[in-house]
Amino acid sequence: MRELMELVSIVTPNKLKNIQTLGASNSQADKLYWLVQKGIVESDEDASEQLYHGKKSKSSLYHVKETLYNKLLDAIIIIDSNNKNISSFSAAHHDCLKYCTAFEKISLKGGGKSLFKLGDKILKIAIKYNMHLVIMRVSRILMRKAVYLLRSEKKMIYYRDLYLKYSKIGELNELANFYLVNISLRTNQRNSVVDSKLIEETQTYIFDLESKLVPGHTALTLVIIYFLKVRVEELKQNYVKVIELIDEFLQRIKAYKDVHSNYITIKLNKKLRALIILRKFADAKKVANKTLKYTKEGNSAWFTVLESLITLHLHQTECTDAWKIYKRAITNKGFKFLPPDRQELFKVYRAHLQFFINIGLLSIESDDKDYKVYRSAKFANEVPIISKDKTGINISIIVAQFLLLFTEEKYQEAIDKIDYIKQYSKANLRKGHTYRAHCFLKMIVKMIESNYHKAATIRKTKTLYGKLKNQPADLLRQTSYVEIVPYEVLWDILLGSIDNSFRGKVK
Repeated sequence: MRELMELVSIVTPNKLKNIQTLGASNSQADKLYWLVQKGIVESDEDASEQLYHGKKSKSSLYHVKETLYNKLLDAIIIIDSNNKNISSFSAAHHDCLKYCTAFEKISLKGGGKSLFKLGDKILKIAIKYNMHLVIMRVSRILMRKAVYLLRSEKKMIYYRDLYLKYSKIGELNELANFYLVNISLRTNQRNSVVDSKLIEETQTYIFDLESKLVPGHTALTLVIIYFLKVRVEELKQNYVKVIELIDEFLQRIKAYKDVHSNYITIKLNKKLRALIILRKFADAKKVANKTLKYTKEGNSAWFTVLESLITLHLHQTECTDAWKIYKRAITNKGFKFLPPDRQELFKVYRAHLQFFINIGLLSIESDDKDYKVYRSAKFANEVPIISKDKTGINISIIVAQFLLLFTEEKYQEAIDKIDYIKQYSKANLRKGHTYRAHCFLKMIVKMIESNYHKAATIRKTKTLYGKLKNQPADLLRQTSYVEIVPYEVLWDILLGSIDNSFRGKVK
């Protein structure tokens, strides 16, 4: 009862009145909540018009927004406390963070018995799930309190040893995090150029982390080590090895209790991408379905899986399925919260889908409210960010622009771009790195130079087409971001769309 008495003295009746609920009253903050939730309000101007008919000052709206913000924070804690669908690790992590807040407040209020009871409860959960930050946070306080409140050297040494042990685990975890962000900052998975210096540096990081592994290291440390190993093979474009590493990781991670579902999702999605690149479509579909089970709809990882699924269907010219996945992504509420470059990537998929619509391989239902014709001019204006990736996704942008111009019968505009394509290919695409793209862009140039004359095009591209077809699937393969639809498929479609007549004004 002593512990309860201490807590009751902290949580007074007046403080209980300040616990806020959300959406249950007729306050302006609750009205704003429902307006935002229903999609009626998306800007300050919308909110001012709906709440005050545009008559109130900015300060009034600011106060309402701050009130709603605080209510939302309270609601998040309540929602997580009652969520029965989260993993045991996530539930334990939430409990520990909640208890830690109470623990520190009790410590500041001078709590004694209740402090050690709650502290030991937190440590028991945190040790089970290897939450090094929580253990350090609590043991540091209990070590000091053991001296001043209990006068116990034994307890003090126990808490100190816990702190030191998990400090080492934390230091390794932080080092791994630094290596991760350092490599991520300087690489882009949509960039297909091999960087030997970066590969060597990444391998150095891997060796350093593995040489410093300590007993009880976190699951995240293992995740990062395998992330770096996979990145090395991605830079080498050795996707068979990527799959082997991910399978190895999935076996090892089973031994860890501090596993977040995102750890699994990220690795499975990398395996999915590798399988698509290697044209192992049946295996890729199985992995895609498995990946979605680990992924919460609407978060960043979920959109990444959908990106892979769109590519998977387009690689097999399953255009209707690709369209359905595309619509599912862009109509999700979370889409507008994606970074701009991620949103632009879906524009590239949209351009490819419009190409299939234009040539009649994809039919859109007449009552499809999400469909509007996507023209080449609009597409060119909607991808300013990712077009800067000169050896990665920008290749797909150039290809998509040509496909749209071609099916819109804007042959002269395509001719006007011929010098740019020539210079781009020469400056950015090198044999062995982006060779398939290099061949395909040169074939497009030959088609334009032949004024879309079929016989002339076939004659001038025969050698290039042979090189494209003979490029091994597992050797320096383009990433699936670059080759959204296999170039052989696109080329056969293009040839099937022309005949022995000249379409350009200038031969």
